[in-house]
Amino acid sequence: MPIAPAIPSASVIILRDGPRGLEILLLRRNAKISFHGGAWVFPGGKVDTADHEQVTRGNELEVARRAAEREAREEAGLNLRGASLRPFSHWTTPESQPKRFCT
Repeated sequence: MPIAPAIPSASVIILRDGPRGLEILLLRRNAKISFHGGAWVFPGGKVDTADHEQVTRGNELEVARRAAEREAREEAGLNLRGASLRPFSHWTTPESQPKRFCT
């Protein structure tokens, strides 16, 4: 079975210091969708063509910031400034999965 390519994507881990301690934003995926339906996830999604506009070729970190900013707005109604986002980690879905993301 061929290995599925990893689709470029971005996720946002949003933290705040709440009244009872550290809080992390998670969203619940629609239970009816085929890819991890019902799972709790960080806001995020695949990189769109528009995320590359006016970004220096090869600057994948800036592309990811733009995608993360857009996804947070679309999925959680949050307006984040891309410049305020900090890289945390890099994950790629295992090769054994039929659908893969590089985030």
